[in-house]
Amino acid sequence: MPEAVGALAALAQDFALPVVQAEARDMNLPTDHPMHLGHDPGALLPKADVVIVIESVVPWMPRNHQPRKDAKVIHIAADPLATRYPFRECEADCSLRAPRSPP
Repeated sequence: MPEAVGALAALAQDFALPVVQAEARDMNLPTDHPMHLGHDPGALLPKADVVIVIESVVPWMPRNHQPRKDAKVIHIAADPLATRYPFRECEADCSLRAPRSPP
């Protein structure tokens, strides 16, 4: 949804929230936005005290990267428990259901 890009851009800018887009199949934030920090969570994930995952089943490869032990992970998605998949790769402290708006 194009309006979601603008909303995320404003949120990231207003609160200085770095955005890493692990899955580069959609555009979530323009790459020239000052808070867009690339597509590899590996460099920032171990440094973050809070990680917000939005609509991603596998936001990082657990074998390769892990958040800090004391980091809080918040997962927001239409199906944050990934009930359609036989696995769940994103461990979260808080899972929030956010239904998608109709087109």
